[in-house]
Amino acid sequence: MENYIIRKAKKRDARSVRNIGNYFIENSFAMYPDKIRPGYKGCVKYINAARNGAFYVIETEPGKIVGFGRLGYYCNYGPGVFDRTAELCYFIMPKYTRYGMGTKMLHNLVRHAKKAGIRTLIAHISSLNPQSLSFHRKHGFIERGQLHAIGRKKGKNFGVVWMQKDL
Repeated sequence: MENYIIRKAKKRDARSVRNIGNYFIENSFAMYPDKIRPGYKGCVKYINAARNGAFYVIETEPGKIVGFGRLGYYCNYGPGVFDRTAELCYFIMPKYTRYGMGTKMLHNLVRHAKKAGIRTLIAHISSLNPQSLSFHRKHGFIERGQLHAIGRKKGKNFGVVWMQKDL
């Protein structure tokens, strides 16, 4: 798949972001909520709360959003404490994986992070999401720790794996 763009998210993308999020909530361990389905207003807030405006969507044709990625604040303890660290996440609909979109989204977020003075990226990933763990390892993230069996979804316990990439 070569015909796609990665662009800054706009308010009008909130419904698509919500639909993608709901897919992963319902069908995977990639997003942690079990039943919470964010509404349109919640998704607009989620887009607007991205760090330094770093919320991007993958658009395959006008108005068809198939993925998104964002940088978020890490442990919002106030100015200065973790200014050089950001959490990142990205979600791409399964039909559109394996085309390099995730790699391009990651590179885009890294570029944005560097321009914003961020030097460390943090990802927290469900222990039951081996594809994401593999993707992050492939792209230079290092596992820094695990919290075992701290979550429960769909009747299964899962842990959280913390990964870090220094820029």
